[in-house]
Amino acid sequence: MNLLSNFITPQAFALLGLIPLLVLLYLLKLRRSEVVIPSTMLWMKSLQDLTANAPFQKLRRNLLLLLQILILLLLVFALARPFMKSSGTEGRNLCLLIDHSASMQTQEDDGTRLLLAQEEALKVINVMERGDKAMVIAFAESADVRCELTDDLYYLRSAIRGIEAHDTRSNVKDAAQIIRSLAPVNPDVTSVVNGLEVLLFSDGNISEGERLSALSLPVQYIKTGTTRNNLGITQFSVRNTTAAEEERQCFIQVYNDGESPVETTLSLYFEDHLLGVDELTIAPGDTDEAIFVLPELDEGVLRAEVDWEDALALDNSAWLSIKQETLIDVLLVGAPDSIGLSLLRHVFSLDPRVKLAVGTPEQFVPNDDIELYVFDGWSPESLPAGCLVFVNTLPALDGLELLGELPNPPVMALDNDHPLMRYTNPGNISIGKALQVSLPSGASTLISTEGGPLVADISQALQPMLLITFDIGDSNWPLHLSFPLFMQNVLAWVPSAGIAGETSIATGSPLEVYALPETLEAKVTTPDGAESSLALDTLRPVYFGATNTAGPYTITRGEQVDYYAVNLLDRSESAIHPAESLTIGTQVLAAVQGPIAFNKELWRWLLFGGLAILALEWWVYTYRAEY
Repeated sequence: MNLLSNFITPQAFALLGLIPLLVLLYLLKLRRSEVVIPSTMLWMKSLQDLTANAPFQKLRRNLLLLLQILILLLLVFALARPFMKSSGTEGRNLCLLIDHSASMQTQEDDGTRLLLAQEEALKVINVMERGDKAMVIAFAESADVRCELTDDLYYLRSAIRGIEAHDTRSNVKDAAQIIRSLAPVNPDVTSVVNGLEVLLFSDGNISEGERLSALSLPVQYIKTGTTRNNLGITQFSVRNTTAAEEERQCFIQVYNDGESPVETTLSLYFEDHLLGVDELTIAPGDTDEAIFVLPELDEGVLRAEVDWEDALALDNSAWLSIKQETLIDVLLVGAPDSIGLSLLRHVFSLDPRVKLAVGTPEQFVPNDDIELYVFDGWSPESLPAGCLVFVNTLPALDGLELLGELPNPPVMALDNDHPLMRYTNPGNISIGKALQVSLPSGASTLISTEGGPLVADISQALQPMLLITFDIGDSNWPLHLSFPLFMQNVLAWVPSAGIAGETSIATGSPLEVYALPETLEAKVTTPDGAESSLALDTLRPVYFGATNTAGPYTITRGEQVDYYAVNLLDRSESAIHPAESLTIGTQVLAAVQGPIAFNKELWRWLLFGGLAILALEWWVYTYRAEY
């Protein structure tokens, strides 16, 4: 081992060459001038000096010389900035990044991994010295600043102890964005925190770790946990068979992250009724599947359970929401030779949720069974009930006025926050011409151009209404993927489609809740039985985001009760074996376990020691002068 590796600036040892010069000063003989005196009895020491003829004298034992050499040594060592590995920090700004995702619920000998990570983080806090500051960020699917940069140890400890595990996957993207805002990479942007160091407490099962590489900050990965013993359900779905459309099958996949083969049983329940049991044999690092044929079921929740005791119990269960299949009645109204109507008919006919009908303006008769009307180039004088879409035509609404025509209007801006614009990006479409309109009060523009909207939400009261101000057949929009995606969003905008919803939703993803005509409030019951109220919007869905716990959720709107299943179903989280290293960009971070090592510099103590010896040297010199 290189001894100089424990010094930050070993070049300072070149100053040790000053020691021979100091000794040389004590070897030099003082130049004396002759003085006539009556007797030399009182000048015995002077006579000793006069006996030397050479310019140098014999080096005698001298306490001052030893003290001065010691002072010089301490000063040189202080300039070399020695350090030692320590479990504490001094004068540093630390970011404690604590993983509280699903895999951190894994049981170890001394508790869960999250508990072990909290204990390691508390050790760092407990050895903080004067001048040290730290902040705490908890991250899973998203990140949360639990404590801003502070030297308040009580506040830091409370923030660390208050972190609870989430049933979501681990993603460091949001945490990296928070850190970037404090210490930006761009040198032209003023840094809020200088010299920030990141301590990552995790088992290493994180996604988008490359986001940390762009921070240009020192990162230390503290590995938590050693256990590798887990079975987890990673896929759970319901599908129709090809042989009979009326028969449905349930598909379940189980992953073995252990080091030995496992033989276990998989059970499927509907509510509390057992539907079937299957035997599984799973090799290490492999999966096995089971398929159950489902009987006719009412609305409710399917539950799959693996009969196996392992380190992570969370992924041994999964749920699916069983809902009655509903078809959306859609009526297209327009001229028979309309190209736009033909394109709309094609895109709606491809969706299995749609029961499609097409008619001309002369044939139009309102029907209470129709849930979605699409009027192409024509609108009725009296608006029917239901969800309405107007294409290249204006309905009779107060405040909606035709101002003129816009030739070749380019797409200028998009409202990506609106549910109709989800997953779409129609920014590069070409349009022959569009109607220039003035929107009524309360309307919102979804796609805009210079001079007015191209697509607008003109909903009123309890009735969703959409306006497309151009002829779809006079554009290349149908040639882009955003067109069928937009029409799927239109179908999802229909209240009954929102009620049908997804059979399974990933933990951390919001639930979409739609208003019903008879109620504007919903009651949400979470898997642990807690209830909360949710105010609904008549024009658009409201999102319930507190889905960090896996399990069945119940949403009650008046007399309507709907079931939602929230699952982890993430193989990366079920693979609980801790990572021995993390790849951050091109840098590989080796895992650290046990006491966290820091470079604790010693130059201050050496400098203080040098000053103390200098004071001693001054005292010795003055003592000799007096006596």
